[in-house]
Amino acid sequence: PKRDWSSDVCSSDLYDTTNQTATSITESYAVSFSNVQFNEDISRSNNSRFYVSHTFIYSITFSIQFINTDNNVVHDAYAWLAVDGTNINNTNTYVSIPGAHSGVDGSAVMTVNLFNLINSGSYFEIRWATNSTNVSIQTISAASSPTRPASPGVILTAFRINN
Repeated sequence: PKRDWSSDVCSSDLYDTTNQTATSITESYAVSFSNVQFNEDISRSNNSRFYVSHTFIYSITFSIQFINTDNNVVHDAYAWLAVDGTNINNTNTYVSIPGAHSGVDGSAVMTVNLFNLINSGSYFEIRWATNSTNVSIQTISAASSPTRPASPGVILTAFRINN
């Protein structure tokens, strides 16, 4: 028989339009997602922790828009997955962000897709760090010529991939 998947949706689509800064290069920070585009059966706490109600393998995709305000100096940023406060091995990704030049901040977008088994009642979060406090997560405002929408500093989609 054909399965009706409509009652089994576990997915979330979130973004954030605030600028997120690092005050220390020796600390990591939870990425905040303050706006919900769509959410089904994944709950959110503190804008950064995502609790799942079923044990499944989840596909977690995020993009982060990093900005570097340091003139002509390249800096790095890192982001990874944590579950229940524990960093998950081999999920760290890093990007080098060019320095500001000709009056324009350097920028780079990191996009990552991960698969991870997450148990019912557990939470996952995206953590980030940088080697310079001149690096931040930043939203780019809507603009014209040509007309274009804002670019959120972070976007996250998560959904289960198995039954």
